[in-house]
Amino acid sequence: MYELINDKTLAEYEAFLQQHPKGHFAQSSLWAKQKPMWAWNAVAVRGEDGKIKGSLALMSRKVPGIGRTLMYGCRGPVCDLRDRETFAELLEGAKALAKQQKAYVIKIDPDVPSSDTAFAEMMRSFGFRCKEGGKNFEAIQPRYVFRLNVEGKTEDELLRYLYYTSARCIRRLEEPKYNDLMSIVHSPDTDKERVTQFNKYISEPENLKKLLRVFPIVATTCISAHRLGDPEPSFDMVIMDEASQCSTAMSLVPILRGASLMLVGDPQQLSPVILLDPADNKALRRKYSVTEEYDYIENSIYKCFLACDAVSDETLLSYHYRCSPKIIEFNNRKYYNHKLHIASRETDPTPLVYVDVPNDTTDEKNTAPQEVRRIDAYLSRHPDKQVGIITPFARQRAAIEAMLRANHYDNASCGTVHAFQGDEKDVVIFSLALTDQTREKTYAWLKTNKELINVATSRAREQLVILSNQAALDRLHADSTDDDIYELVQYVRKNGQSEVTEKPAASRALGIKPYSTKTEDAFLENLNHALDNAFLDGSRCTVRKEVPIAQVFEDNPGCADLFYTGRFDFVVYQREGRRLMPILAIELDGREHRDDPAVRRRDRKKDQICREHGFELIRVENSYARRYNYIKSILINYFRKVS
Repeated sequence: MYELINDKTLAEYEAFLQQHPKGHFAQSSLWAKQKPMWAWNAVAVRGEDGKIKGSLALMSRKVPGIGRTLMYGCRGPVCDLRDRETFAELLEGAKALAKQQKAYVIKIDPDVPSSDTAFAEMMRSFGFRCKEGGKNFEAIQPRYVFRLNVEGKTEDELLRYLYYTSARCIRRLEEPKYNDLMSIVHSPDTDKERVTQFNKYISEPENLKKLLRVFPIVATTCISAHRLGDPEPSFDMVIMDEASQCSTAMSLVPILRGASLMLVGDPQQLSPVILLDPADNKALRRKYSVTEEYDYIENSIYKCFLACDAVSDETLLSYHYRCSPKIIEFNNRKYYNHKLHIASRETDPTPLVYVDVPNDTTDEKNTAPQEVRRIDAYLSRHPDKQVGIITPFARQRAAIEAMLRANHYDNASCGTVHAFQGDEKDVVIFSLALTDQTREKTYAWLKTNKELINVATSRAREQLVILSNQAALDRLHADSTDDDIYELVQYVRKNGQSEVTEKPAASRALGIKPYSTKTEDAFLENLNHALDNAFLDGSRCTVRKEVPIAQVFEDNPGCADLFYTGRFDFVVYQREGRRLMPILAIELDGREHRDDPAVRRRDRKKDQICREHGFELIRVENSYARRYNYIKSILINYFRKVS
């Protein structure tokens, strides 16, 4: 008899996967966390000893437009695949889940070679169809699945294998076609001259292709990528690190050279520094009708994709290992919607330190001499610590750097926040440089600069020290309701026990609504265009947004609460004489429609209302909002059905 895995049996299930020879990460609940758009369930069968002897994890995803789900058991089941009885029980559980989730198909790809005809025959006897023509995993994501048998291999043997593979590629340099490249390598010219010759060499597309046969991975900067052949796809993938700091213009240089793109970055951290004059930017936007999401000054390439791309997946690297838990917890609450899994440990008994620097006054703008003296004193007491000193202001940085040089502190460095993004230190000293001379306008820029604050506070491994003049801070705060700096100081002063208000973030990975009004507008535009081409009888129709349910139907047989308060995202109307008759409702569904119980209850009521009125309701996943051909196809199918 099968059973469904629940919270109480999940640990036992994961332990079973770890020890079973057919256990695979794709069958783990941890894999499901990397697939947030899919629902995860697992069934298990126990032996006479009460222990799990077989399992099958299934992921399901709603297929937009048909009201059904696809169910997929990647690398499952995990059991003795010759044990027909166990397999049959697992399949019974899978069918029960499929019925519950309205799946139209169950697909599995167990780790079995295609030459195993006996297993294939058993699968057919259970009603499965076996894919013909594939060899092992070659028919399943062939470009992405690679297997290396390391069973019984020592570390030295594995390294020898890797060295051999590398050496085999490098041996290609002995081929005559690489003579031009090797002549550059062995040239007696200066390094600068050889670099110039090499850049000229790889600028030729054919030369670049030859180079990639030897060195398939190339590391470069955005701007230097222009040297890599012509602006055409020469690489299978472009991976852009720190994409939240890359401008759209510079990013296009490497992006054009890849068939696919992976952006790695954090939209909660610093944006690129854009020197374009805001007035010129405004004029260019107006002249070329550039919408907000493509604003060159306001958006990095990462933020641009977040605003415009509703199709691609966004995955949060949620495990945090750098900072002491108390340090990163402020950022977790404030900027990451409580999504970080803090895997670090406390290594310092006082990870949070606040130092009030009173009577700190100066005639020089944005400097705090007393804070510089406090930093000097701290460094003299802690010569064994690697210390990073961060300040928002260039003049304060210059004063601190002068002190570091004068006292020969080689264990400390100072910079503005931009200099420290991507870096980490044992201790970070955050010098706010707020004095009785600091103006409200200056503080207004600082207090809401979430990217600056997030980066500054998350560089410290062991200890975060904040220096400030409390009297000046209280004056500048003046009961402001949106003040991240003040909240941070309160958090540090109270050792992490103060209230932290959440900051909204436009990120699918943080559980935020994955589409904007811009996406809805794009969907509406595609919908109208598709309707013009989908009506088979030449009739005209129109679409309205956010239509109250009570305006669509005359009576209300049930669900009174939602009937009078709810709305349809889009309603399609057909003209009959002078009247517009509603014929179809369309809902644009995001992640919350699957994960939020309240939203799911509301959706069920909407579905019920439409069924009671014999009215068609089509649900479209928001990742398809910009796919014109998909929208057109579901409309054509609908009109064919009702014609």
